[in-house]
Amino acid sequence: MPTSTALVLGGGGARAAYQVGVLKALVQCYPRNHSIPFKIISGTSAGAINGTSIATHASCFHLGVRKLEWVWRHMETRKIYRTSIPEVLSHLAKMALKGLQDDKVNTDAGSLLDNEPLRLLLNQLIDFKRIDRNIQNGALTALSVDTSCYNNSRSETFFQAARDIDNWTRARRSGIRKMLNTEHLLASSAIPLVFPSIKLNQAYYGDGSVHQLAPLSSPIHLGATRLFIINLDSPHKHFPMELEYHPKTATIAGHLLDTVFSDTL
Repeated sequence: MPTSTALVLGGGGARAAYQVGVLKALVQCYPRNHSIPFKIISGTSAGAINGTSIATHASCFHLGVRKLEWVWRHMETRKIYRTSIPEVLSHLAKMALKGLQDDKVNTDAGSLLDNEPLRLLLNQLIDFKRIDRNIQNGALTALSVDTSCYNNSRSETFFQAARDIDNWTRARRSGIRKMLNTEHLLASSAIPLVFPSIKLNQAYYGDGSVHQLAPLSSPIHLGATRLFIINLDSPHKHFPMELEYHPKTATIAGHLLDTVFSDTL
């Protein structure tokens, strides 16, 4: 069996910037015209966006990392969601109005923030047609994006890959072959309640970290025999076990969000 190394990128917002730093250090080990050393790329949430960007430049590792670094160096909050007070208040007013309407009348997803700027940014920066070309010329074997399906509470992976890779179904997780686009990335990074869910194939999807019980499943099903995982969590951290007072509502809400951003790798 030929050796195939997969790049696995988890979610967690700003952790994606750390991933770029690791890739920037790694790319120094390769000549300028070298293709990416990973035939399989698997990403979740912000990691899915990074992974897809790298996959579009699979034939030139240096170019892919430089472009990704440029994006993160020039990243601003307003490029992810609308931040001005009038825009935020207008969006919240629309969400409040939608809450009073019947679901059959209003089918749009509700959210705390409007992430339309992120959709525009992804459409501008990522040429999804290059993924298929890189698979055809052998520079890439597969790219996968992990999502969570609100309809069935399963972790569903959308992947674009060589023809010999089939769909898979396991306990509470599955892999579905699709031509990836901006909507898949928005679905994988749709933080529950904060960003709107995304409708794909008559179902609604959100952040891939929510139902992700087996984060290494996707690259293995895609044929990886070795995994290169960029992980920011430290197993050596120690936290006090006692609270002086009963945890406040904000503390409990923080724990709920932590389950979304937790690094299960």
